Amino acid sequence: LKEVERERMLIIEGKSDVIPDELADDPIFMVNKDANMEIQKERSKLKTAREKNAERLKLQGVKWERERLQHAAKEAELLAKKRERHRQQKLLVEQYRTEDAERGMDLLRIENEDWRECEKSLKEFLEQERAKMKERSLRISQPFSSDPQDIQNI
Repeated sequence: LKEVERERMLIIEGKSDVIPDELADDPIFMVNKDANMEIQKERSKLKTAREKNAERLKLQGVKWERERLQHAAKEAELLAKKRERHRQQKLLVEQYRTEDAERGMDLLRIENEDWRECEKSLKEFLEQERAKMKERSLRISQPFSSDPQDIQNI
């Protein structure tokens, strides 16, 4: 009898889960069995709700991932278009520069008799300016030095 009472106390305190056959009809354990069955039902319902939420969240995650990938693809496409447009603009600018340079050189290559009077004066002016620029680039800059006489006069 003491052994049965000791087992009963262990079960009530939660130290043991096994209910012996002698205590199966005890009112405390009958209530405990009913409560356990109710708890198991609620847990199964809760589990299914969690599973439903998990499935819903998985589907939502898949949808968001698909949208993110689509957005990333669009962004990459727009970036590629922007780079291509920028490259085309650079090529056009370079092409215009070379064409302008060639046209300018062609103008200077024309023989003097083909030039009209105003064009000749323009050509001479351009050649003079080019010579001045060359002379300036060849000139060595001198650091500023003040004359002692000037300082005394001040």
